[in-house]
Amino acid sequence: MDTRLLALVSRDLVAAEGHYHRSCYRLYTKVRANAGCVKNDESEGREKNSPYECALDQAYKGLFDFIRNEVIANSKVLKMTELSLRLADSMKSLGFPNVKDSTKKHMRQRIEREFASTLHIFSDDKGRLVIHPDNVSKCDLIIRNQKLEKELEEAKALLQRDTVTQAALLIREDIRNQESPQCWPPMATETEASEEIIPASVINFLCNLLTGGYKHGHDEVSQRVKRLVNSFGCDLVYAVSHGRVKTPKHTSLAFSVKSLTGNVELIQLLNRLGHSISYSQMEEISTALCLQKLSSTDSDLALPSDLHNQVFTTLAWDNIDRLEETISGGGTSHRVNGIAVQPKVTKPTEVKPLPPVAKTKKRSIDAPHTTLPLYNAGQREGPEPCQSMDLEEEDITHTALLKNMIWVIARVIQQKEQSISSWTGFNIKSRSDVPVIRDNVCYLPTINAPATQMSTVYEILRQSLIIKDQLQLKKIVCVFDQAIYAKATEVMWKHKDIFKPIVIRMGSFHTCCTLLAIIGKRFQDVGLRDLAIESGVVAEGSVSGVMDGRRYNRAVRLHKLVYEALLRLVWSGFLSWMRQNHSEDVTDLDEAIKTIGTLSDDVSQQALQGILQSTSATSIMCLFENYITTLRSDNSRLTQYWMSYIDLVDILLGLLRATREGDWLLHLVSIRKLIPWCFAYDRVNYARYLSYYYAQMSQLHSQHPDVYAEFMRGHFSVQIGHTNPFGRIPVDQTIEETINKDTQTAGGTKGFSLKHTAISKYYLTAEHRSFYLKQLRDMTSGANSKFSHPDLQSTRIRRDEADVSSLVDLLNNWINPMSPEEPDLVSVSTGSVAPPDIARDISDAHQMGEDAYLSFRKNRLEQDPPTAKFHDKLTKLKLKTFSNISTKTSAKGKTKEVILQADRNLFRHIILVAESRQISMKDVLTHPLGPLPWSLANADGTLHKTNKAALARELESRVPPAEDIPGPCTCLIDGMTILQKLNGNNMTFSGLANATMTTVLKEGANSHRIDVVFDVYRDQSIKAAERFKRGSSTALQYKTITGGHQVKQWRKFLSSANNKSCLIKFLIEEWKRPIYREKLRNKTLYATCEEGCYRFSKEEWVEIAELQCSQEEADTRLLLHALHAAETGSEAVVITAEDTDVMVISLAFAKRIPCKLYQKCGTKSRTRFIAIDQLGDTLGEEVCKALVGLHAFTGCDTVSAFSGRGKLGAFKLMLRNAEYQDAFQQLGESWTVSPDDTLFKRIERFTCQMYVSSTSVADVNEMRHHLFIAKKGNVESSALPPCRDCLHLHVQRANYQAGIWRGCLQNDPQVPSPVDAGWKLDEDGNLSIRWLQSPPAPAAVLELLTCSCSRSCTLPSCTCLTNGLNCTEMCKLKDCSNRKEEETEEDLDFELSSSDADDTSSDTDDE
Repeated sequence: MDTRLLALVSRDLVAAEGHYHRSCYRLYTKVRANAGCVKNDESEGREKNSPYECALDQAYKGLFDFIRNEVIANSKVLKMTELSLRLADSMKSLGFPNVKDSTKKHMRQRIEREFASTLHIFSDDKGRLVIHPDNVSKCDLIIRNQKLEKELEEAKALLQRDTVTQAALLIREDIRNQESPQCWPPMATETEASEEIIPASVINFLCNLLTGGYKHGHDEVSQRVKRLVNSFGCDLVYAVSHGRVKTPKHTSLAFSVKSLTGNVELIQLLNRLGHSISYSQMEEISTALCLQKLSSTDSDLALPSDLHNQVFTTLAWDNIDRLEETISGGGTSHRVNGIAVQPKVTKPTEVKPLPPVAKTKKRSIDAPHTTLPLYNAGQREGPEPCQSMDLEEEDITHTALLKNMIWVIARVIQQKEQSISSWTGFNIKSRSDVPVIRDNVCYLPTINAPATQMSTVYEILRQSLIIKDQLQLKKIVCVFDQAIYAKATEVMWKHKDIFKPIVIRMGSFHTCCTLLAIIGKRFQDVGLRDLAIESGVVAEGSVSGVMDGRRYNRAVRLHKLVYEALLRLVWSGFLSWMRQNHSEDVTDLDEAIKTIGTLSDDVSQQALQGILQSTSATSIMCLFENYITTLRSDNSRLTQYWMSYIDLVDILLGLLRATREGDWLLHLVSIRKLIPWCFAYDRVNYARYLSYYYAQMSQLHSQHPDVYAEFMRGHFSVQIGHTNPFGRIPVDQTIEETINKDTQTAGGTKGFSLKHTAISKYYLTAEHRSFYLKQLRDMTSGANSKFSHPDLQSTRIRRDEADVSSLVDLLNNWINPMSPEEPDLVSVSTGSVAPPDIARDISDAHQMGEDAYLSFRKNRLEQDPPTAKFHDKLTKLKLKTFSNISTKTSAKGKTKEVILQADRNLFRHIILVAESRQISMKDVLTHPLGPLPWSLANADGTLHKTNKAALARELESRVPPAEDIPGPCTCLIDGMTILQKLNGNNMTFSGLANATMTTVLKEGANSHRIDVVFDVYRDQSIKAAERFKRGSSTALQYKTITGGHQVKQWRKFLSSANNKSCLIKFLIEEWKRPIYREKLRNKTLYATCEEGCYRFSKEEWVEIAELQCSQEEADTRLLLHALHAAETGSEAVVITAEDTDVMVISLAFAKRIPCKLYQKCGTKSRTRFIAIDQLGDTLGEEVCKALVGLHAFTGCDTVSAFSGRGKLGAFKLMLRNAEYQDAFQQLGESWTVSPDDTLFKRIERFTCQMYVSSTSVADVNEMRHHLFIAKKGNVESSALPPCRDCLHLHVQRANYQAGIWRGCLQNDPQVPSPVDAGWKLDEDGNLSIRWLQSPPAPAAVLELLTCSCSRSCTLPSCTCLTNGLNCTEMCKLKDCSNRKEEETEEDLDFELSSSDADDTSSDTDDE
C-alpha cells in the first residue's frame, strides 16, 4: 500500500487536503499477527488470485504495451475514453464482458503510477480527459492544429458544394414534378391549398433551415416557423414554375394590396421581387371571376356565391354619394350600396359548381348601362290602421340597469387604483362565457341611381324580392336609414300585395345618432359643452360635431363618461342618505360594497351573476333605485333636469346593449322611450316614422312569427368580429363600415367611380376581394388573445378614470347638479339662471313629447279612418332650452332695422343671402356675420372658455416637483378659494368663520406666517360683467350678516358679489376676537378686507399700512404680499392656489421677489410644489414676461378664448418666434392698442398662424376668406377667426387685463376705466363686453335677412321667397310654409372610427 500511495507523489496532498479512505486507513494501520508475511501491492485489498484480478492484470499489461509502442513512440494524443474502450475490449476477449465500476474509477491512477511523468493527463474545454506523452512539444501541437484546420475547411467546402447543389436540384425537381392543377380563374378556397402546392421536401428543407434541425413533424414547429415556411415555399414554387403555378399567397397578396391601398406600383414591385402576381394578371383573374359569375345566373341580379339558400337573411341599403372633381362640377356619382347578412352556417351545404371560363387576356367587361323606369308615385297613401303594444318596460330593462349600477359602483370602489374598464370593456368581460360566432356579410351589386328618387327606392324593394326568391325564403328583412325608410314605406303602402314578404326596419345606428343630437340640443348650453372641453374629454374643434351627434364615437364616449360622473355624485349622496334614513341597512351596504369590490380581481360572467344573486347586493341595489327615483321627483329642479340626462343616456346605453347582446325586447323598449323625446325636440321625421316602426315591430310576433323568432335569437344585429362577445353592431352601421367604407378608401372606387363598367366589375368581385384579404390575414395571423378591445388596455382604463375624475372635480367646483343646495335651474358652468319660460319648457319637455306621441299614435295610426293623414305636417313644439338665452342686437339695413338674435344658424343664412345677391364673399367675411363674433362668444353673450389648466400642466411638466421648502416660510392663500370649497349649508356665519380659520391654519401648518387674500368686489369691474351672467343678479341679497344666522343656500349666497363683500368683513371682525387669535399660537396671520390689510397674532391685531392696496384681484395682490414677506425675512413663499393666472403672474415677477417662490397644487392625497424660480430659469426671462400677454390673449376669466384653439398651440407657436415673444411682452405695457400699431399687426399675424401655422397671410379678414374657400363654404362659423374689427376689441381687452397683471407689485396702480377698452356701459349702467363696432353684415345682406309677412309668406310680397331663401326665426311670421324642414341624417356627415368595424366594435376614437 505504501508503494500505491507513493504513486500519487506528483500531487500535493496537503494542499489538496487529501486523506485516507476510512477502510484503507484501518487496513493500513492494522496490527498483523504475522508481521513478516506482507501482501504485495497488487493483491492488497483484493481477493488473492481471483480470476477477474488475474484477467485485469493481463489486460493492463497489454494496455501499457500499447501506450509505450504507439502513443509514446509516435507522440500521439488520445482521449482517455479510447484507452477505456481498449481496456474493456481486452477484458471482453478474456471472458469478462462487464468491467467493474471500480476498475474504470482507478484506471487513471494505474496509468499515472505506471508511467509517472512520461505521460500527462488534462481536461479539454468540455471536461473530457485527454492524454499525451511528454515528448510532444508545443510547436508540434501548433503545426498539427493548423494542418487539421486546413483539411477541415477543404472538406467542408467540398461537402457543401456537393450537398447544396444536390439539394437545390432535388428541390427543383420535386417542385416541377408536384401535381398542382391550376383552374381558371384561380379560386380562393377555405382549404390549406398552400400545403398541396408546396412539396414535402421543400417544407422539410425550410423547417431545418429555420430551426437548425428539427426531429418532429411540420405540425410540431412554432406558428412563426409555419408561417415563414408557407411564405418562402410559395415564393420558391412561384419562382421555379416561372409564375405558372399561382399560389394562394401570390394571388391573395396582389388583391389585398389593391383593396387596402389601391397602389398599382406597389403590386408591380412585389411581383418583381417574386412575392405576388403582376397587376395585369390580377386584372385578368378579376375579369374572369366577374364573367364566371355573370354566366352562372339566369337572373339580372348576380348574387355572391357565399350566400346560402333557405337561411334567414337581412339586407341593408344605403346611399353613397361621391363628389368627384369634374370640369363643370356636375355629373358626380350617386349610388345605392347593399349588403346581405346571414348567420354563420355550420352544417355543410351543397355548392353549385361554376361554369368554366375560357382564359383570355381580357381586363374589362361589357356591362350595359341601365336606366331605371320612372316610378309613378301618384297620391300619397298612409299605413293601414295598426295598434302599438307597449311592453313591460321595467321587467325588460331591470337587469340592464342593474348591470350599469354595479359597473359604476365597482369603478367608484376602485377609483384610486382603477382596474375596472369602462362600460364597453366591462360588458365584454362580463359575457366571457358567451360563444362568438361571426355572421356572413356579402356585398350586393350596386344600384346606379340616387336614393333620393322614388324610382330608386322601388328598384331596391324589387331587387330585395328577387334576392328572396333566389335564396328560397318566405320573408326577407330590409334595413334603411330614416330617409330611405320613409320612401320605402310609401312605396310598400301603395303596393301592399307586391311587397308583403318584405319586413323593413329603421337602422339603430342612425337612430342613436339622432338621440345623440337630442341630448346635445337639450344639454349643451347648460354646461355639457363646457364640461367636455374643460375636462379635456373632447377638443374644442370637435365639440360641435359631438353635440350635433355627427361625431359618433366621441359623442358616445363623452356621454358614457358624464353619465358615470353623475352617478358617482348620486352614489355619494346615496351613502349619506342611507346612513340618515336606513341606518339598519348599513351592514348590508358594507357587505354589498365588499361583494362588488371583488370584481377588481375577476370581472367575468360568473362573478357578475354571483353579485346579481347576492342578497345584500340585491337589497342595496333596490334602495339605490329608490333613491334615484326620489331624485327624479322630490329634489330640486336642477337635479331633476340632470336626472333626465341620466335617463336619456340610459336609453342610449339600452340601444347599444340591445344591439351588442342581440336583445330584441330591450331594443323595442328603448325605441319606445326615445319617441317622446323626438316629438319634444322637433325631430319630426324620426318622431313620425319611429312611431310607425314601433307599432309594426311590437306586433311582429303575430304578423311575422318566423322573423320575430330570428330577432329573438339576436339576428337583428351583426357579429363581424371573432373575439368580442359584446361586439354585435347595427345592420346600418355594418354597411357604413364595410361596403361604404371600402368604396371610399384608397382601394375602393376612387379614380373610376364615374365608369359604369369598372364599377360593375368592382361590385361583382367584391366577395372574392374580401375572401382574398381574409385568406391573407389568416396566413399572417398568430394566436389571438381571448379579448382584444381598446377599452381593456391599462392605458385606456387609466385615461377613462382620469377623465371621469376630472368631470367629477369640475362639477364639484362649479355647481353639483345632484346636490339640493341649488333649487333653481341654472347652468352648472356659468351659473346663469333659466328664465321662467325656458325653465318651464325644460321641465315639461318629456311629458309634452309623450302627449304629442300619444296624440299622433291615436289620430294617425290607430283610428280607422284616421283623424289626420299620416303625412300631414306635424306641429313643432319649439321647446326652448338654455341655447335660447341668447344675445340680440339691432342692425340697420338700407330701409329697415333688423333684430339679430345670436343663433349659430344665422351665419349660414347670411352666407346664403350674400350668395343670392352675388356679393363678394371676401367683402362679406370682413363682417362678423352675426350679433356676436362666433369664435369668441357663446350665444348668450358669455365669454367662450378654454382649458386654462392645459397651459399650467405644460409649464409644470418642464421641471420636477420641489422636494424641500426652506424656512422660515410664508403661506399665501386665496381666501375665496377656501370659501368656495366649504360646504356652508345649515351652518351659522359664526360656524363659517370658525371653519374658515381652521382650514387656513391647516393649509399653513408648516409656515410661520399665513396671508389670506380676498378679492375686492366693485360694481364697475371687468369681472362684474361676467358675474352678472353667472346669475349674481338673482341671488339672495344680505344687507347685514349676524353670527347666529343659519345659511340654507350656500352656493346661491356666494353667487352675489355684495354677499361675499359682507361675508369678508364679517370674517375679519370675527377673527379680531381673542377666541380666534388664541388658535394662532406662535403664527402670524395677515388678512385683507377691501383695500385694507390686518395682522393677527395671539396677543393683538393691527392694521398694516404698507399692505394697503387698491388692487381688485386676489391673483395679483398675492404677489404684493409675497414681496412683503420676502422683504421681512421669509426664505420661501408658498402660494396655495392651483390657478393658471397665479402661475403666469408669478413666473413674470419671480425675479423681483428676493426669496424662493413655490406654488402648491394637486389633491389632498397627491400634493406637489412647483418651484417657480426653477421653472422661470428653464423657460427663460423673455418667455416668462411674454406669458402674461399670451395668457390674457388666449383666454382667462375676463377675456374670451378662441373657439377650437387651445392655449398649448398658441404657446408653442410663441416659443418658435422671438418676434411674437416680443409682441406679448409689450401687451399690457400701455393702456391703448391702435389698429395701426405694429403691436396689433404682429398679434394679427399671430392669430392667422393660430389657425394655419404655415400661412403667410397676416390679415385676419383675408384668413377668414382663405379658410372659407378651402372648406368650400362648408365651415362652422366658430371655426373662422374673428374679423379684424372684433379682433381689435379682443386685443384691447387682453391688453387691459395684462396691464392689470403687470401692476401686481404696486400698492396703488393707476388703472383707467375699461370703457372703450373692449367694454361698454349698457342701458342700466352696468359694464358689459363690447363685441362689435362695425355692422354685423353688409347693409344689402341685412335687408334680405327677414321678411315682414303678417299672414302668410307668398310671392311676390315675401322677400325671402323672392330671393329663394327659407324663412327663419327672425321673420315676423313664426309659422309659414317657407320654413325649412328638419334636417335629416342624409344631410349629415357621420364620423366613425375604424374600430367600429373590427373585432373591438368600439364606441370610441382613439384620440
